[in-house]
Amino acid sequence: MIRASIVTNHSDSFMEEADDEGMRSDAIVHVDYWIGIREALEARGCTVITAKVPSFDSIERRATVLNSFIDEELGKLKRTSAKSEVYNSEEASSRSFKKEEKVKVNLIAHSMGGLDCRYLISKIPNKNFEVSSLTTISTPHHGSEMADYVVSLFNDISQSFDINAKKQLLPPAFYQLTTDYCSKFNKTTPNDPHVAYFSYGACFTPSWYNMFYMPWGVISNLSGGVPNDGMVSIESAQWGKYMGTLDNVDHSDLINWKNRLQKEFQFRLQGALKKPQNRDIDILNFYLKITEDLAALGF
Repeated sequence: MIRASIVTNHSDSFMEEADDEGMRSDAIVHVDYWIGIREALEARGCTVITAKVPSFDSIERRATVLNSFIDEELGKLKRTSAKSEVYNSEEASSRSFKKEEKVKVNLIAHSMGGLDCRYLISKIPNKNFEVSSLTTISTPHHGSEMADYVVSLFNDISQSFDINAKKQLLPPAFYQLTTDYCSKFNKTTPNDPHVAYFSYGACFTPSWYNMFYMPWGVISNLSGGVPNDGMVSIESAQWGKYMGTLDNVDHSDLINWKNRLQKEFQFRLQGALKKPQNRDIDILNFYLKITEDLAALGF
């Protein structure tokens, strides 16, 4: 059984609508981003905290919000639960946590959420919890060519309309997801030697009606044909120990999310064209496997 709490973090600016009230407790706690994943992990005995951070904001801002959220939620657990309940382990003490004792957590992050977590681990001192591991899933550690494309496009627009070049037309997240920015970020945000880092990537080849068809093509062209999931290439997703690539999976499949109308249309079109329908990967089992692997490693 896994020996530390699981904290899931998303903050996927490419896919989520902006939320100017991202700090509100109700907006943070009640999230339907990791569809069914929290329930599946809890059914296996994991203590799960699902975090949300402000959409489209900077990595620094989002990491700060994430740190505060984790601190608050773990504070509640420390006051109301014994160690054995939080860690769901007979090896853990049945006694309560001491006031100064830090709860151990395993961070699991999708997309840009992985950059938030890396910043939190490396740059935010004196945390009231101990990060044991970070597992990132299709995180653009080395940037996204799609962000390069969008930023370049808006820079061209600003020049065409003689807009003040110092004024950023896009939210901070877009600029911080470019390959240039992430190269600088990686140099200034080193890994913590006391934290284990794992990563996964994903790739697929979209049909013309898939919502990731355009960004997939942009990334493929600008990266020289590196496989990608419609937002992040498998090369950019690699950080720490690379655990593997999920094939035939797009960026939204990775958190068990799919536009239902698009999916229904896709299946109907495939049927009309008499094309074989690809079976969806079991994402819930994928996350269960992540926690099983962490447990096997002593986390």
